[in-house]
Order: sequence, then C-alpha cells, then structure tokens
Amino acid sequence: MSILCLVVLGQVGCGNDAAPTQSWEVATKGIYAAALGLNGTLVLGSIHHGGSLWQLSEPVERLYNWNHQQGEYTQIVATAFSP
Repeated sequence: MSILCLVVLGQVGCGNDAAPTQSWEVATKGIYAAALGLNGTLVLGSIHHGGSLWQLSEPVERLYNWNHQQGEYTQIVATAFSP
C-alpha cells in the first residue's frame, strides 16, 4: 500500500506544465554548482567564468567575481550560504 501511495504522489507532484515567468542567463555554457540565498542572491561556480555572486532582484546583476589568481578562472565545484 505504501508503494502505491508513493507512486501516486510522485505522479501528482510532477504534473506542472506551466512556463517560467522570468529567466536570466548567469552562465553561458553551464555551471558546476549553485546555491540560492534567502535574500535573493545566487552564488555559483561557472564552467567558463569562475565564481560569482548574483543579485536576483531588480536590477538583476553580477555583484562579485571570485577567482584564486588574477587573470585566471577558478573551477568552483561546490557552493553554499552560511546561515
């Protein structure tokens, strides 16, 4: 019985076909990791641009870039916000 309930809940929870209301390009060719902050920020490790902190409220903009050496992009593969 419990397996049947999980299957039914899984089917119901995945049925939203609504289109996104907004989108922003924050990395051109993919990311290694990303984390959303409670204050509307996004920190990510981009495949081709290193680390960056984005503000997702208007105006949407990149606030900071993080790299270990000037002129080189650092591969940041894990991100998180501290409470």
